[in-house]
Amino acid sequence: MIYKPSEIKKSYIKLRDIQLNLDACGIYLLKGPTGCGKTTLLESLVFDTDKTHYIFESEQEEEAFSNSKYNLFSYIPQKITYSEMRVSNYIVKMNPTVRMSEIHDYLRRFDLPIDILENKFCLLSGGEQKKISIIAALAKHAPYIFMDEPTNYMDNSSASAFLEIIKEEAKDKRIFIVTHDPRVEFEQCIEYSIRDGQLKTVSENPAGDMRKKSGAVIIPNNAKPNILKIFGEFTKGLGFRVTGYVFLLFLVFMLVYTTLYFIDSIGEETGDYHDSILVYYVGGGHDALNETYERGENIQVDESDYDNYIDYDEISVIAEIDGVNEIYLPDLAYINELLSAIDSDSSDDILLYSRPVEYIKQYSYTIFDELLMTYTEGSLPEDGMSQVAISKSLLISDFGYTDDTVDDSLGDIISIHGSEYEIVGFSYYDIAIISYEQGQDYGFYCYSEDTFEAFREAQLEYIEEIGGYDIDGNYTVNEILISVDDKDEKSVLNYLVKNYPSNCYISKYFERTFLREQMIEEFCKCLLVNCLFAVIFAVIIWLVVNKATKYNMNIIWDIGNYYVNRRKIMKMYIVYLCAIYVLIGAACALVDLILSEYAYMTVWYILIDCAICIVPVLLACCKGLKEVKT
Repeated sequence: MIYKPSEIKKSYIKLRDIQLNLDACGIYLLKGPTGCGKTTLLESLVFDTDKTHYIFESEQEEEAFSNSKYNLFSYIPQKITYSEMRVSNYIVKMNPTVRMSEIHDYLRRFDLPIDILENKFCLLSGGEQKKISIIAALAKHAPYIFMDEPTNYMDNSSASAFLEIIKEEAKDKRIFIVTHDPRVEFEQCIEYSIRDGQLKTVSENPAGDMRKKSGAVIIPNNAKPNILKIFGEFTKGLGFRVTGYVFLLFLVFMLVYTTLYFIDSIGEETGDYHDSILVYYVGGGHDALNETYERGENIQVDESDYDNYIDYDEISVIAEIDGVNEIYLPDLAYINELLSAIDSDSSDDILLYSRPVEYIKQYSYTIFDELLMTYTEGSLPEDGMSQVAISKSLLISDFGYTDDTVDDSLGDIISIHGSEYEIVGFSYYDIAIISYEQGQDYGFYCYSEDTFEAFREAQLEYIEEIGGYDIDGNYTVNEILISVDDKDEKSVLNYLVKNYPSNCYISKYFERTFLREQMIEEFCKCLLVNCLFAVIFAVIIWLVVNKATKYNMNIIWDIGNYYVNRRKIMKMYIVYLCAIYVLIGAACALVDLILSEYAYMTVWYILIDCAICIVPVLLACCKGLKEVKT
């Protein structure tokens, strides 16, 4: 293998015209003063990700390099990272090809006891740590071994043992050593130095015909490192598990808090309104409800129009709006006369009342509840079905029923004012609530261009007579039900709100938009509290994970050196840590989406919490990585 990069830059060091030929087995030395770029060149050679910088002797070697560089290279850095692992685990690093018999032999040759394998690596002396690192690299059986100042902290006897071992290993391996130690000398080797940013050959004294004959690269059959398994085996997980559980409880707390807050602040929906818009007037003009809806729909209403309301003259204009099917208006004169007759019990005829059933079912809590709730059993009559809900006393007095038979009258047919009706319910007051029919006026009128003028004149005459609903000389309609197609509800409603902002509105779309906009307002109020909690928790995470992250970063850095994938494994580890919190947040979000009616708002809290709480993890990783590098 030949390493030939165009240029190497790191910090203030700049190397050029680099070409290292490592085709033959043997020993390669790189010497030079401190700061000349020896370590820079070595790490560039080992960790360079640009495959074009490498020239291979055979296709087999090139393929092996591309598929399993971690099997070809073994690397011992100058600085040995801190690790609390047992020495045996530090040497093996989950490599299934490492044989304990070889480790024992290396220990004997370095004059190290066997029981050192049970010690913690961090408790060893500097020289012992260097020896163990060399043993780990040699036991990997990589054909290329790179060492940076391997004899640091070694006494003379240990250095001599190291030289003897290297001579034997170099028979079938390429061993590249960076050193300034004068004790590291070999009779047979190729020696380089760096001068003025260039690589120079100092001497060539290869073993035998090393210069002419290349040694065959023996491709080791190592198993590919399982990154997730490494994380699980070598990371200090307790701190992350604890913070994970606390984080889960924190998210659950925030979900419960925000959901209850929304429910308490906004209240439950008042109904499910289908294909209709109820318009009414209660005085006071343009109010906060309409303002919230206008903001949600981005409707701009001029302040000079705030007192605009729907009067009788506007009904024919509204009837022409696209999407409007029917307009229902209360007949005030008829209804008030009906109420008076009920109160005085002075009528000799059966009193009839009729109102669209949609009005009754969906808006029974608005106006005229006194008549709407006048049935006690059975059901209300459906529109156009010739049905009636009538009091039992009227059935007994006017239709020949008795106390014994009246309860069984449901389903019977009776004649009222010349028309036949099926009894479907019993009313409380002595009136007959009959099926609504367009064209009949027994309390509610359905707009028709042909009859509206007469209805309008009658209503204005009555209102003027009782002196009510007079605003600036005009008479507002106190209640209107507008039937629309579902697809046109929004456009009709927006037209009404913009042109008549003094009226009040109830409809499915109005309520949904109002609630959405109000929830956004409440969301913004809660957001500050939520962020405060999240920041406090982020500080807790920092205090808990900082030490654990530093510990893990050292281990992962050492693993990255061993498998020659330092940059990749560090990135994966940081993603792994962040994923812990992201997955917990995602799980909480999923539960919230399933269980909470307000999930589409509270999920934002989860995302913000995750983002804030990931920050201390990233800071701890950056801090740990910086300490490892230095």
